Amino acid sequence: MPAHVTSPLELGERARQLGVVRRMALVDALLLAVLVACSLADLDVAVSIVGAVHGGLFLTLVTAVASGASERFWGWWFPVAIVISGGAVGAFLGERVVARELRAER
Repeated sequence: MPAHVTSPLELGERARQLGVVRRMALVDALLLAVLVACSLADLDVAVSIVGAVHGGLFLTLVTAVASGASERFWGWWFPVAIVISGGAVGAFLGERVVARELRAER
């Protein structure tokens, strides 16, 4: 929990970045569902396209959360949770923890 965050401006930026992470995780989860459906339907071309987009979004999500950790908006546990869980699950759980911390700080 970043103890240095005190100003309303910093809290607002932290909340804004957390919202971006939330939306990226939602799109990542939806893409994963589409990827699984395409895989089950043996749609190889779709799997390669959706898989590439999903992989790129996963890397972007990890980068965004790591950026927030470097800004001390949250701990390094958040990007680690995303990598270990494979994406959206860790992002949604981490988002809930950080959102709760934000509410307590406000």
